[in-house]
Amino acid sequence: MKTGMGDWPSGMLAHAAGTADDGKFIVTEVWASRADQGAFMQSRLGQALAAGGITSAPNVRWVPLLAYHRPGA
Repeated sequence: MKTGMGDWPSGMLAHAAGTADDGKFIVTEVWASRADQGAFMQSRLGQALAAGGITSAPNVRWVPLLAYHRPGA
């Protein structure tokens, strides 16, 4: 988790997660396409959430990006 290395899903460009002031866990990701994110939800994340005891689907909100930069990349 600290190195950013691992088996990242196809199409994931960026991932950040943390806990908000109200205690909610929030994940922000940048994907190449909605189809890539959907495939990840179906093939891996859905199973992992279920294995962790999470029974409701996460609230996904799509925001069209006006800019995306990776300084130093």
